Amino acid sequence: MFLRRKIVRQSGKEYVYWQLVENERRNGKVRQKVICTVGREEEMDRDRVDKMVAALASQTHKLQVLDLEKDLILKHTQEYGALVVLQRLWDELGIGDE
Repeated sequence: MFLRRKIVRQSGKEYVYWQLVENERRNGKVRQKVICTVGREEEMDRDRVDKMVAALASQTHKLQVLDLEKDLILKHTQEYGALVVLQRLWDELGIGDE
């Protein structure tokens, strides 16, 4: 299953919908079956999507939704990017070579 962004053009206007779609095989060919239309894109916001995902996840024992704001605790972070860039500049410019 996956989410598909569906664009419908009607009377010179464009409407964008999100659909939950499932692939199934019929007569040796893969066909896509729309399970449900989730809603119009302009009516969707992150909070609504989060609530929908949590509601769906509560109906299964195979999936668990993690709330990154609550469930993720960083104990230690370290930045390497700046050090790598400076080391490369140091080497390319030949600083320290005699």
